[in-house]
Amino acid sequence: MRDVLEKLRGLWEEEQGRLRDLVKSKGACEQQRGQLEAELTEFRKDLQRLAEEGLGTTAKAATEDELVARWRLYSATREALATEEPQVDRLQAQLKELIVSLQDPKPLSDSVVAAVQEYQRMKAKSSRLRNAAATELWQRFQRHPQDLQLWRELAQRLLDVTASLPDPPSIHTFLPQIEAALTESSRLKEQLTMLQLKKDLLGSIFGQERATALLEEVATSVRDRDLLHNRLLQRKSKLQGLQEEGMDLGSQVEAMRPLFQGNPNHQHKMDQLSAAHQALQRSLEDLLEGRQQSLREHCTFNHELLKLRQWISVITQKLEAHRGDTGPWDAQSREAEVERLLAEFPEKEAQLLEMEALGRLVMEASSLEGAALVQGELEELTESWRALRQLEESLLSLIRNRQLQRMTEVDSGKKMIFTNNIPKTGFLILPTDLTSRHRRQAGLLQGQGGSHEDYSQSLRNFEDWLQEENSKLVRIIAMKTATAEDLRTRTTKLQELEARIPEGQHLFENLLRLRPASESSDELEDLRYRWMLYKSKLKDSSHLLTQSPLGEPTGFRKATRWRGLSSLCRKVCCVALPLQLLLLLFLLLLFLLPVGEENRSCFLANNFARSLTLMLRYDGPPPT
Repeated sequence: MRDVLEKLRGLWEEEQGRLRDLVKSKGACEQQRGQLEAELTEFRKDLQRLAEEGLGTTAKAATEDELVARWRLYSATREALATEEPQVDRLQAQLKELIVSLQDPKPLSDSVVAAVQEYQRMKAKSSRLRNAAATELWQRFQRHPQDLQLWRELAQRLLDVTASLPDPPSIHTFLPQIEAALTESSRLKEQLTMLQLKKDLLGSIFGQERATALLEEVATSVRDRDLLHNRLLQRKSKLQGLQEEGMDLGSQVEAMRPLFQGNPNHQHKMDQLSAAHQALQRSLEDLLEGRQQSLREHCTFNHELLKLRQWISVITQKLEAHRGDTGPWDAQSREAEVERLLAEFPEKEAQLLEMEALGRLVMEASSLEGAALVQGELEELTESWRALRQLEESLLSLIRNRQLQRMTEVDSGKKMIFTNNIPKTGFLILPTDLTSRHRRQAGLLQGQGGSHEDYSQSLRNFEDWLQEENSKLVRIIAMKTATAEDLRTRTTKLQELEARIPEGQHLFENLLRLRPASESSDELEDLRYRWMLYKSKLKDSSHLLTQSPLGEPTGFRKATRWRGLSSLCRKVCCVALPLQLLLLLFLLLLFLLPVGEENRSCFLANNFARSLTLMLRYDGPPPT
């Protein structure tokens, strides 16, 4: 018993020591948990402060200085978040130590994970905003050399036009243009000089390599600008000298008048010379007024052309940046930005039409060389606009595909039924029709100009596109929907066809624009009718999507209904025919009854017939 008691006492002391250690470790664990929660609370406060101070600005910067300040703010926020990286590692390490000893570690673990995810999100957002600000700054800094390049083209054109020392009215036309070009040159020189002084800033934003390349481009542009500026100054002085010589003619005539007052013959010649001078002066004034009007139109044309070119260049850069940006972050915000940029297109397209009309007025008032230059500028502007519209179509197609993908993901659990009550036979485009049409078109367009070739190519492209789209639609309509997955697949394909309708409309509008005046409209009207039929078929197929049962091809809904009607008619006929035969047999028996009775004779039958005839002829009240 003594040994047993000693053994129990030892076990009791050992267990008591283990319990004391457990209490101490639990207290230490609770203390460590409280410390972790306090650090986590402080970490969240720091993140909230950085989000409000560094990432809370959403307004669009208007000037370069505001953009630079925005970039510096995002850079400082990014650096501040980078300094919090050790704190994040420390929180994760403490959580790993506590998970072993805590009975319910899930709430604390969720809090730490949420804080770390918020930290990673803010870090990615700060980097994204910083890169976006740097990209916009680069585009704005690049705009100054681009503006100078446009000015160089204008200045060189002025020098070429005024190189042949034009007549006095032309001096009044081109001298104000040269003065305006000199003023614009001074403004551009000031902007480029300010840009050259920002060498350190450019290096910190874009890196030394890109900053050096930009500064070298700016330096080259400044040197070219200085040369053209000096040449414009010389040409201005020369034209001003010629203008002053023309203005001295009237004073010379008046100075000669006293010399001829004593001689009547000379006085008569002087009066003729004075009248000729006055007539010439009036004609010059009229010509000057017309040239000034042409000058105002030309200046307006150049100014609007420069603005529209700059807008096209900036929008093209922005849209190219959006098209090349395929990152997963915030796709909807990028789509909204692209749609905001594309919303400016209708207004600018109207300005383009006004520019073309103004350009025609300028060409009418210009020389052959000047009209050729203006025509070249308009063609270049039209080509730039066409390239921009192609970029717009590409981006819109990309956005529609993304939206369709999201809509498919959202509506993947919904049951959709598809039908079409339009017969397929009226909408098929046969390859033989296309071949014969192309042959007829080739016979009509052979030997004609390049515009006819462009029209022929556009017509062929649109017909091929329409045939391909119609074939896809026919295949989609003929699909069977045995399962819900097949139904979703058919719906997605139909939505993709609807998303390509603007592309077809754009091709058709180009075809209308390129159609020569001598071209027959019958073929184009036939193509327009087929295009309308295709859109109508696609629209009806979309609206009647919920009326077709599973397991049936969409295009055969109507045929099934007719088959049902024919089956019903066949059943009715099968039931009614025996009844009709039975009725005919009964009537036959009625006529045969008198013949079968032995006590009836031909005399009675004749009496019955005569009485029946009498009844038929009787036209009075019934007998009583």
